[in-house]
Amino acid sequence: MTRAVLLATALALAGAGTARAQATTPTAHDDAAFDVMNVLADHGIHDLDDETWNLYGQFTWINVFRLPWSAPYTNVNGSTFSFGTGYEHAFTDSFTLYGGVKLWHGGELYAAPEVIAEHALSNLHGLGGAIEIYELQKAGAFNGTDPKGADFTAGRVAAGASELRDEIVLAWRASEKSTVGYPETPVSDIESGKIDPYDALYGLD
Repeated sequence: MTRAVLLATALALAGAGTARAQATTPTAHDDAAFDVMNVLADHGIHDLDDETWNLYGQFTWINVFRLPWSAPYTNVNGSTFSFGTGYEHAFTDSFTLYGGVKLWHGGELYAAPEVIAEHALSNLHGLGGAIEIYELQKAGAFNGTDPKGADFTAGRVAAGASELRDEIVLAWRASEKSTVGYPETPVSDIESGKIDPYDALYGLD
């Protein structure tokens, strides 16, 4: 901490006075919702008004289907990060549990484990590699000098630079077939010296 932070903290504590915790009324359980706890309560097995435990879960399954398509620049110049041109199926699955146990009066323990599975289109590693980023972040790979974090970052930057380079080259090559000015003059004729572009760009007047 810096001196400024320590000083601000000390002043806040000095002027805080006596603090008292205020209980917040929990949100009432939705009796109309379809969940395991309501089913147990309907059968007299669980008391929603005086719970000693509870358990909820959620499963999310997102699918993406892509039809075949034609792309003349797919993986051009050795790139390996383009979308494929065939039929593809990608998905993201997540399963989350949220459970709590009453340990004593006023003491509760909660846990929320989660499982995630995913498969990206064309096995790409952009947004489809988000899980890898989270795993590295949780392991502290981006804090300090961990080589895993440095290698991952360098790989992503290199992939982005490669894509940008290829796009610039493709745009430059495609521009040869474009036209400029009015009346429209082919760029290739200007580059070859066949046509003086002055009249097309600035007009005869």
